[in-house]
Amino acid sequence: MIFSDNLAKDLNYEAYFNIKPEVDYDVNVNGRVLTLAGEFKPDQKYRIKVFKEIKGKLGSKLATTKNVDFTVKISDIAPKLRFA
Repeated sequence: MIFSDNLAKDLNYEAYFNIKPEVDYDVNVNGRVLTLAGEFKPDQKYRIKVFKEIKGKLGSKLATTKNVDFTVKISDIAPKLRFA
């Protein structure tokens, strides 16, 4: 996910998400980019809720009065091998 404001590295962003079906995951933050990485299964649909209180490094919040819900389907990754 890409946010308009930089994200704080020391904030517990996991508290701002709800994922169904439940899965163990970590939240990685790099500038404005937030990535959810975990035991997501290929061809599985996940409902992700982002709570409206999520905030950036400077305290800015989502421009909504409601939580944001969306569904994603994890695609199967084709195996690759690359030499540099």
